[in-house]
Amino acid sequence: MALLLLVGRLGAASDEQFVREVLRANCVRCHGEKKAKADVTLHALSIGRMPANEVLTWKKVYEELENGTMPPEDEEQPTAADRQRLMTWIRTSLHAAGEYVDPF
Repeated sequence: MALLLLVGRLGAASDEQFVREVLRANCVRCHGEKKAKADVTLHALSIGRMPANEVLTWKKVYEELENGTMPPEDEEQPTAADRQRLMTWIRTSLHAAGEYVDPF
């Protein structure tokens, strides 16, 4: 049982690091502290427990990823696997916060 808890915690930590890296590599140049296109900033979003005041932003990020509109075509793209992993993390985190997005 303890091993399962440890593996779960390691998975959560690596997911959080993964989310930070994907946002840093693909998003915060245009949606960060120095620049906030469309008045969206992602550099300071909580990674882990999702506070209620960030739910709408995360839902928007999910929708943009799902629709393929972000990052824009002329910007560096996450791999399909990374995009899917990030969307899964967002869906799971929203669910944990009592919110939902349509997975299709």
